[in-house]
Amino acid sequence: MNNFRDLENTEIYRTLNAPYYTLAQASRLCGVSKGRASRWLRGYDYTYDVAGETRSRSQHSIVERVFDQGSASVSFLELIDLLFVKRFLDNNYTLQKIRKVFNEARRYLSTPHFASAKFYIFGKETILDDTREQGGSGDLLALFSGGQQAMREIVNPIGLTIDFEDITEFGLAERWYPQGKKGHIIVDPKISFGQPTIIGTRITTDNIFDLYLGENKETHTVSKWFGLPAAQINSAVAFEQSIYA
Repeated sequence: MNNFRDLENTEIYRTLNAPYYTLAQASRLCGVSKGRASRWLRGYDYTYDVAGETRSRSQHSIVERVFDQGSASVSFLELIDLLFVKRFLDNNYTLQKIRKVFNEARRYLSTPHFASAKFYIFGKETILDDTREQGGSGDLLALFSGGQQAMREIVNPIGLTIDFEDITEFGLAERWYPQGKKGHIIVDPKISFGQPTIIGTRITTDNIFDLYLGENKETHTVSKWFGLPAAQINSAVAFEQSIYA
């Protein structure tokens, strides 16, 4: 399965790329505004003045959407892609630079998604050699020639919170642990329609948080109701508070 398009009709890709989240949900989970998430996913139009004349332009999305480009729904793979865009911005990359890096990465890694083990586990030298041999423009080369610092600050923090599937050669992201793999919360598109849940259960963090508020923030009562340890209840509450902050 060397061509990514061959993957589109497989069950695993349909699961990972199904529209689980509203734009508002995705933006909260990623920690960005709804407007920014929309622009990164759907692109935008803008106007500017030149010598007294108003002109308009369209800017394409940063995240490449395989199916409905204008959809307001977001898949699990797109959610992870959004996390990656935010990570670059947090490390002082401009949107223009991110577009260049992402476009080159898509070309050499043969996948439209950065929610892929290819991006996280390919050795630095492998990427550098491939881009050199194929006449890369230098944008991806510049990223990875930053060495361990670039890998550690940009790539690794997200990759270490993700499980990648091993069914396909692309190694697509299939689970995300927003508090890290030692935490209590998982986002898995195969569980509760991709909503954040307590690991090993189908209990969503928003249900826990709603009961927590309804019970006047009595953790013991909520713990007893769901049959979960207080540590898991506290993790769910902290998570929900963080994404609505």
